[in-house]
Amino acid sequence: MGRVIPILDAMRVSRDDTALIFIDECYEKLERLSDFKMRSGQKDLSKDICRALVAGDPIAAEAPTGTGKTLAYLIGAIAAVEKLRTTKEIPIVVATATVGLQSQILTGDLPRLFEAGILNPFDCVIAKGRSRYFCAANAERLLEGGDDSTQVDLFDANTNQARLEQQGVQELLESWKSKTWEGDSDSYNGKLPSIWPHVAANAETCLGHKCDYYNSGCPFFNARRALSSAKVIIANHDLVLSDLAMAKEGIDPLFTAGRYIVVFDEAHHLPDKALDIGAGHLAITTILSDLSKLVAYTRAWQKSPDLMRILEKQKVQISEFEPSFLVNSINAIKNELANVDVDPETYQARFIGGMLPPGLTIAISQALEHSSSLQKAIQDATQALKGSNLVEKSPHLKKPVSDLLVQSAFFGSKISNIVKTLTLLAGNQRAVRWAYRKETETSLHTSPLEGADVLRDLLWSSERVSVAMVSATLQDFDGFDRFKARCGAGDALRTVALPHIFPYRENTMYLVTMDHSPRADERAKFIEELAISMPKFINPLEGTLVLFPSRAMQEVVVSALRAKFGNLVMVQGDKGMKELISDHKTRIDGGGGNILCGLATMAEGLDLPGKLCSHVIICALPFSVPTSPVERELQELMGKEYFGKRALPDALTKLIQMVGRLMRRETDRGRITLFDKRIVYSKWGRKMNEALPAFRRKLVSPDCPPIFAGN
Repeated sequence: MGRVIPILDAMRVSRDDTALIFIDECYEKLERLSDFKMRSGQKDLSKDICRALVAGDPIAAEAPTGTGKTLAYLIGAIAAVEKLRTTKEIPIVVATATVGLQSQILTGDLPRLFEAGILNPFDCVIAKGRSRYFCAANAERLLEGGDDSTQVDLFDANTNQARLEQQGVQELLESWKSKTWEGDSDSYNGKLPSIWPHVAANAETCLGHKCDYYNSGCPFFNARRALSSAKVIIANHDLVLSDLAMAKEGIDPLFTAGRYIVVFDEAHHLPDKALDIGAGHLAITTILSDLSKLVAYTRAWQKSPDLMRILEKQKVQISEFEPSFLVNSINAIKNELANVDVDPETYQARFIGGMLPPGLTIAISQALEHSSSLQKAIQDATQALKGSNLVEKSPHLKKPVSDLLVQSAFFGSKISNIVKTLTLLAGNQRAVRWAYRKETETSLHTSPLEGADVLRDLLWSSERVSVAMVSATLQDFDGFDRFKARCGAGDALRTVALPHIFPYRENTMYLVTMDHSPRADERAKFIEELAISMPKFINPLEGTLVLFPSRAMQEVVVSALRAKFGNLVMVQGDKGMKELISDHKTRIDGGGGNILCGLATMAEGLDLPGKLCSHVIICALPFSVPTSPVERELQELMGKEYFGKRALPDALTKLIQMVGRLMRRETDRGRITLFDKRIVYSKWGRKMNEALPAFRRKLVSPDCPPIFAGN
C-alpha cells in the first residue's frame, strides 16, 4: 500500500492551489494501479467538486455511467476536507439511494483509494439507522416476561407463533453473546423474527451508560463510536435527511460531527426522498387501539410507590396519561371523515387545494392540543426514568423500570407520529391532504407537493452540511433547470455535466413498430401483441433483462415466455433480489443463457456487465400514471403543462436509466429492444429518442426480429 498523501506536503506552493495539487497527486497514485484507467473529465470533476465545497456552494454534477464519478467525488471531497480542516476533522458522508450502490462503493471504489494510499481502511465505516442494531437488554426483557395486567404484551403465550418468536429472540441473543454475530440486522445469518422492532435499539428505551451492555459490546454504541472517528461514512439519503431533521429539532443527531460534507449520489432521487420526510398519516383504527393500551401503562406506574415518586419529582401527574380526551377528538376526526365521499376505486378523497372542511379542521385542532399534552407527559416520564438512580438503589426495580421504558418508547413513538401529522394537517404550508376509507379502515394523509418544500427548510437552510449532488441523470430537455427547481437549491447551485464516453454507436437499439401502443385505450391489445412478439426477439443463449411497467403486463407476458423458454425465465419477487441475481450469474457464467424479468424498479442499481446482460428489453416508455393524490394535485395545478414539464421529463430520466443497464463497462456490447412505437411516431417520442445516448437505431417489424436473435 502506498503512503497516505499529506496535503500539507504541498504547502510549498500557494495555499489556494494545495487542494488542486493534492487531487493531481491522488490521480498519479491511482494511475500506478494496474486496473485503473482515468476517464475523460474525471479529474476535472474532482476539482469542480472541491472548489464548490471549499467555497461553500452546493454543486450538482451529471456524470454518465463509465465516467468514474464515485472516485471523482470522493477525491474531490477528500481534498476539500483537507483544505477546510482547522483543528477538527470534517467527515465526508456519502449518501446513496440504493443498497446496490452502497455495496459497490464499499467493495469496488474505496479499496482502490486504500491501495493507492489515499485513504486508510479504518477511516471508512457504513452508517445505519439505530433500528438496524440489536439490543440485548430489550431481548432479555422480552424473554423474562412480565405481569400481563401491567404491561403491553408482545408475546401471546397461547399461540405457536409466539413460541416461535420467543425462540427467534433467544437465538438472536445467543448468537450475539457467543460473538458469532455482531448485532447488525443486515449481517444476521438467518431470518429475523417479525418481533425484531421490539429487540432493536431504540433511543427511548436506551439507558446509555447505565445499561449493563454499554461497555460490553452494545452493537449500536460500537457503531456510533466508529462513526465518531470516521473520515468517510457510507450512508443513504434517508439517514442524512433524518440527521438534519433531528439536529433542527434539537435532538441528538445521528452523525456526531457538528459539520460534515455530504455527497448525495443518485441525487435525482433526493426530491422524492424528501417528500417522505415531510409526509404524515393517521391510521384511525390503529391509533384508537394503541390508545386503549394506555390503561396498562398507567397501572405499571401505580404498581410501585418508588415509581410514583419519580413522576412526582418530575411534576408529572398520573392523570396526564389519561387518553380519553384524545380518543374523543380522534373519534371526532373519524366521524368527520365518514361524511366525505371517497372514490369507489381508490377509496380516496382528495381535499382540493389542501383545504379541509371546517368540522374536520376543528377536530384536528382539538386532537393536536390533546396529543401534544400527552406527548409531553410521556417525554417527561421517560426522562425521569432515564435520569433516576432508582435501579442502582433498588435492583429489584430494574425490570419494572425497563418495562416502563419500553412502553414509554412504544407510546412515545405512536404519539409523536400523531402530533407530527396533526401539525402538518393543521398548518398553512402548501400540501396535499386526502382521506382513505374502506370498510373498517379509515386514515388521513398529508404530503408536500414537491421535495423542494422540505429541502429548502431542512437542507439548504442548514449550516451543518456542505452539499455535492451527483447522478448519471440530472438533466432533462432543458438542462438542469427542472432539477434545480425540484431540489429547491435555486440559482446558488453550481452545475457541471460530463459527456458520455461509452462507444454507444457499437450497440443497436431496435425500435419495434407494433400495431398497438401501451396507451390506456389500447393497452389490452398491446399486451396480447407483446406476448406473441417478444419471444421471437429473445435468444435463450444470452443474458436478457426484461423491464415491465406494471405487474399486470408482466404476468401475461411472463406466462408466454415461460411457455417457450421454461425455467430459463426468472421473475422479480420469486426470490430475494440477491438470490435472483446470484442464480442469474451462475447460469450465464456456466455458459448458458437466462431471462431476468422485473418491474421498472430494476432499472437502477442493477449492475450486470458483459455477458450477464447483452440484451435489454423495454416493454413500454416508463410513464407514471398520475393516480397518487400528490400527482393528481400537481396535474390539476399545472393543467396542460403537466405532460411536457413533469410527466415527459420524468419518463426520460427513467428511460435513460433503463437503457443504461446495457453498458456497464466500456467493453460491453449488446442490443436494446423497445416495443413502444410512440418513440418513433409521436413528436414528443422523437424528442425523447434524440435525448438518449447515441446507440444505432433500427426500425423492425414485430414479425421480423433481427436474424441473430435466434430461438
